[in-house]
Amino acid sequence: KVSQYIFKYEGTLVPGEMKACIATGSWDVPFIRPTFADCKINKTGVENPNFVFTNGPDDKWRVEESANYRITFDLEHWTIQVEEITND
Repeated sequence: KVSQYIFKYEGTLVPGEMKACIATGSWDVPFIRPTFADCKINKTGVENPNFVFTNGPDDKWRVEESANYRITFDLEHWTIQVEEITND
């Protein structure tokens, strides 16, 4: 948690499905999900920067490439930013 509305994740993602949660203790809480199923995440970014914060439908992002990523969720403006972390 960076601020009241900004949440960041930095680490490795592998190919597969992804959604995010900012609460613990229950699977019955709203998740951060893409606005459509299989929205692509890869080394060039995210296919669509918009998301919803809801219990359903159970739409997920589709991670296409293994890499170290920095993902920023902005819950004030309802956007996600994805960038590859490199050692350049």
